[in-house]
Amino acid sequence: MTTMIRTAAHDDLPALMALYTHLGRNNAERADLRAIETFARILEAPGMHLFLLEDNNAVTHSDARRRGFARVVLQHAVAFAWSAGCYKVMLMTGKADNVAFYEACGFDASEKHALIVRRPANA
Repeated sequence: MTTMIRTAAHDDLPALMALYTHLGRNNAERADLRAIETFARILEAPGMHLFLLEDNNAVTHSDARRRGFARVVLQHAVAFAWSAGCYKVMLMTGKADNVAFYEACGFDASEKHALIVRRPANA
Protein backbone atom coordinates (compact mmCIF):
# COMPACT_ATOMS: atom_id res chain seq x y z
CA MET A 1 0.00 0.00 0.00
CA THR A 2 1.34 3.41 -0.96
CA THR A 3 0.32 6.29 1.29
CA MET A 4 1.30 9.92 1.23
CA ILE A 5 0.38 12.80 3.51
CA ARG A 6 0.27 16.18 1.81
CA THR A 7 -1.14 19.66 2.29
CA ALA A 8 -4.50 20.25 0.61
CA ALA A 9 -4.75 22.33 -2.56
CA HIS A 10 -7.60 24.27 -4.16
CA ASP A 11 -8.46 21.45 -6.58
CA ASP A 12 -9.04 19.04 -3.66
CA LEU A 13 -12.38 20.64 -2.73
CA PRO A 14 -14.67 18.42 -4.88
CA ALA A 15 -13.17 15.24 -3.41
CA LEU A 16 -13.31 16.67 0.11
CA MET A 17 -16.97 17.61 -0.34
CA ALA A 18 -17.70 14.06 -1.51
CA LEU A 19 -15.84 12.71 1.52
CA TYR A 20 -17.82 15.05 3.79
CA THR A 21 -21.02 13.18 2.88
CA HIS A 22 -19.62 10.11 4.64
CA LEU A 23 -20.05 11.80 8.03
CA GLY A 24 -23.55 10.34 8.08
CA ARG A 25 -25.46 13.60 8.17
CA ASN A 26 -27.21 15.63 5.49
CA ASN A 27 -24.34 17.86 4.42
CA ALA A 28 -25.22 18.39 0.75
CA GLU A 29 -26.17 22.03 1.35
CA ARG A 30 -22.53 22.91 1.97
CA ALA A 31 -21.50 22.21 -1.63
CA ASP A 32 -22.03 25.77 -2.78
CA LEU A 33 -20.12 28.94 -3.60
CA ARG A 34 -19.67 29.68 0.12
CA ALA A 35 -17.80 26.37 0.48
CA ILE A 36 -15.44 27.34 -2.34
CA GLU A 37 -14.74 30.74 -0.79
CA THR A 38 -14.32 29.30 2.71
CA PHE A 39 -11.96 26.59 1.49
CA ALA A 40 -9.83 29.19 -0.30
CA ARG A 41 -9.59 31.27 2.90
CA ILE A 42 -8.55 28.19 4.91
CA LEU A 43 -5.81 27.33 2.42
CA GLU A 44 -4.51 30.90 2.35
CA ALA A 45 -4.65 31.58 6.11
CA PRO A 46 -1.20 31.98 7.69
CA GLY A 47 -0.48 29.14 10.08
CA MET A 48 -3.44 27.04 8.89
CA HIS A 49 -2.71 23.66 7.33
CA LEU A 50 -5.15 21.04 6.07
CA PHE A 51 -3.49 17.66 5.69
CA LEU A 52 -4.75 14.89 3.43
CA LEU A 53 -3.72 11.27 3.40
CA GLU A 54 -3.84 9.62 0.01
CA ASP A 55 -4.00 5.86 -0.24
CA ASN A 56 -3.11 4.87 -3.80
CA ASN A 57 -4.38 8.32 -4.84
CA ALA A 58 -7.93 7.59 -3.62
CA VAL A 59 -9.87 9.67 -1.14
CA THR A 60 -10.58 7.60 1.96
CA HIS A 61 -14.25 7.27 2.81
CA SER A 62 -16.50 5.20 5.08
CA ASP A 63 -15.58 1.92 3.35
CA ALA A 64 -11.93 2.40 4.37
CA ARG A 65 -12.39 3.12 8.08
CA ARG A 66 -10.54 1.28 10.85
CA ARG A 67 -7.36 0.89 8.81
CA GLY A 68 -5.24 3.37 10.77
CA PHE A 69 -5.46 6.32 8.36
CA ALA A 70 -6.89 8.76 10.92
CA ARG A 71 -4.16 7.93 13.43
CA VAL A 72 -1.45 8.49 10.79
CA VAL A 73 -2.87 11.89 9.81
CA LEU A 74 -3.26 12.96 13.46
CA GLN A 75 0.33 11.93 14.24
CA HIS A 76 1.54 13.88 11.21
CA ALA A 77 -0.47 16.99 12.15
CA VAL A 78 0.79 16.92 15.74
CA ALA A 79 4.41 16.42 14.65
CA PHE A 80 4.01 19.28 12.18
CA ALA A 81 2.63 21.53 14.92
CA TRP A 82 5.52 20.73 17.27
CA SER A 83 8.08 21.39 14.51
CA ALA A 84 6.36 24.74 13.82
CA GLY A 85 6.75 25.74 17.47
CA CYS A 86 3.08 25.38 18.46
CA TYR A 87 2.46 24.78 22.15
CA LYS A 88 -0.82 22.86 21.73
CA VAL A 89 -3.00 21.18 19.15
CA MET A 90 -6.77 21.39 19.47
CA LEU A 91 -9.21 18.94 17.92
CA MET A 92 -13.00 19.18 17.67
CA THR A 93 -15.32 16.29 16.93
CA GLY A 94 -19.04 16.15 16.33
CA LYS A 95 -19.26 12.53 17.47
CA ALA A 96 -18.93 11.55 21.11
CA ASP A 97 -18.20 7.99 19.94
CA ASN A 98 -14.82 9.19 18.62
CA VAL A 99 -13.55 10.68 21.89
CA ALA A 100 -11.93 7.44 23.11
CA PHE A 101 -10.02 7.15 19.84
CA TYR A 102 -8.72 10.72 20.09
CA GLU A 103 -7.72 10.15 23.72
CA ALA A 104 -5.82 7.02 22.62
CA CYS A 105 -3.97 9.31 20.18
CA GLY A 106 -2.87 11.56 23.06
CA PHE A 107 -5.63 14.20 23.14
CA ASP A 108 -7.20 15.20 26.48
CA ALA A 109 -10.98 15.59 26.32
CA SER A 110 -11.22 17.01 29.82
CA GLU A 111 -9.12 20.15 29.28
CA LYS A 112 -11.17 22.26 26.82
CA HIS A 113 -14.70 22.30 25.43
CA ALA A 114 -15.96 23.73 22.15
CA LEU A 115 -19.37 25.20 21.45
CA ILE A 116 -20.77 26.07 18.04
CA VAL A 117 -23.45 28.39 16.76
CA ARG A 118 -24.56 28.00 13.14
CA ARG A 119 -25.66 30.74 10.78
CA PRO A 120 -29.45 30.69 10.28
CA ALA A 121 -30.55 29.59 6.83
CA ASN A 122 -32.07 33.00 6.12
CA ALA A 123 -28.93 35.00 7.05
